[in-house]
Amino acid sequence: MSEHTTIYALIDPRTDDVRYIGQTVDLPNREQSHLTCKKVPDNPRLMQWLQELRDSNLKPETKVIGTVESQDSLMRLHMAGACEKRIIKWYSHYNRHYEKKPLLNIAGNPDYKRTRKGYHLRPHVIVD
Repeated sequence: MSEHTTIYALIDPRTDDVRYIGQTVDLPNREQSHLTCKKVPDNPRLMQWLQELRDSNLKPETKVIGTVESQDSLMRLHMAGACEKRIIKWYSHYNRHYEKKPLLNIAGNPDYKRTRKGYHLRPHVIVD
């Protein structure tokens, strides 16, 4: 089993905006699952963005943000999850501040609020 977890970003090739933050122990396999829209049925906005790219014969750029290494898989999982959440929060604030499109992550994203019917995107208010 892998002794490291990769934290990565999916970047829109049309705008260079970071649209999604994730973690994986097998980056090539995870990239392929994003391209085929596997493992994201609970995130329709991410699926829609990936489909828009496919329809334009494009694919998201993957950028490695960092890796978490540990022999202890439970410790690595905990540390990677904490890192991923902090990075999601940072990019969420960055994208909002610079008027970029919001991240498509749901979990850990302050741009989404949870209701009984699921997650909903909080509106961005831009003041001139």
